[in-house]
Amino acid sequence: MLYAVPEGPPAQFLWRGQTCRVARWAGPERIAPEWWADRPGTRLRDYYRVEDATGLRLWLYREGLAGDGRGGAPRWFVHGVFA
Repeated sequence: MLYAVPEGPPAQFLWRGQTCRVARWAGPERIAPEWWADRPGTRLRDYYRVEDATGLRLWLYREGLAGDGRGGAPRWFVHGVFA
């Protein structure tokens, strides 16, 4: 995953062996853990809708924030593909 700033949207990512360059994006939409239920290791998610240069549209999310104290570096995942 390549991004301009650690908490920003993705600029480029590798998916199914292909490098995808983000042409457009929307987000983030943040899903945060329940603040009243302190569960170590539970991390927030920032969801982005992205479209690459070929028109492929994906739903990506970043799990965690850099330095959140909840378990290492943020990780990125493909959550879904839009038709």
